[in-house]
Amino acid sequence: MVLPEQSRTKKIALGVIGGFLLGLGAALLREKHRDAFFSIDDLTDQTRLPLLGSLPFNQAIEAIDKNPNGSEFGEASVANHQNQAFLQAAEALYTKIRFLPIEPPVRSLVISSVAARDGKTTVALYLAQSAARMGQRVLLVDANMAFPQLHTRLGVPNAEGLSDVIDRNLDPNELIQRVPYQKNLSLLTAGQTGSKANKSSASNQMKYLMEQLQSTFDLVIYDTPYLQGHADANFLSINADGLLMVVGIGKTQQSSLIKMLKDLQASRLPILGLVSNFSGEDASGGSEEEYIDDDYFDAEELEDEFDIFRVSPRQ
Repeated sequence: MVLPEQSRTKKIALGVIGGFLLGLGAALLREKHRDAFFSIDDLTDQTRLPLLGSLPFNQAIEAIDKNPNGSEFGEASVANHQNQAFLQAAEALYTKIRFLPIEPPVRSLVISSVAARDGKTTVALYLAQSAARMGQRVLLVDANMAFPQLHTRLGVPNAEGLSDVIDRNLDPNELIQRVPYQKNLSLLTAGQTGSKANKSSASNQMKYLMEQLQSTFDLVIYDTPYLQGHADANFLSINADGLLMVVGIGKTQQSSLIKMLKDLQASRLPILGLVSNFSGEDASGGSEEEYIDDDYFDAEELEDEFDIFRVSPRQ
């Protein structure tokens, strides 16, 4: 059957428009994909900050990070989800933080990222576990009032927590919980969240609490909301020994990270360094052994290239 000329022309026009829209969409996706870090060298060259660690991609952990609906650190799940390279990378990260050439040594740090899904909570979890395995008394604090998930991933209740300590003046020692199957590791959950809780990080009560916790534990790690649209990490970093920025290889936008780092530097916040996440041979062209090499960077040399401001109540 021969189509009328008008119908045929209409179909051709629709096809051309559809092809144009598909091409435009593909071009936008390619442009967005380009605005990312694809290697460790790319990350350090663009930021000139010390790379303190690099965690390799782990499919099992990534699946939990995307859908944190079950306990990650149960007695059986620990062995299932932790491969040797990932554990070595987390331990190397803690070792570098512990022996940074700065005084006084780091005893409290804030972990954040530019945007969601960069894996900051995963970094906080495994960094805390690594420090605890090395004999340090470690406290994880879920300061992510926007989307708390540490209690779920560690399999502990969240009836009361950080927000209740700040807003209701409860004793934190009564709310801190020992993490099951994890020696030396404790958790202060987020507690009840809401609009009031979201302002807790800027309060004087929070500052006093952070000083109190730091005097009790060898290391306190704060998991915070991502930086875009949230000021929690900024306020907490002022009263901690430093901020650790998690960067997703192949994911975090270069432009967003560089702008955020400039803003943090302008505010004189204590940036300790970077941690790359989702690293692997395909992402950087190198091996995982190269990522966790203790000689990968010279901290003193990089400190001269980029000011690391330390604003701490202990100074």
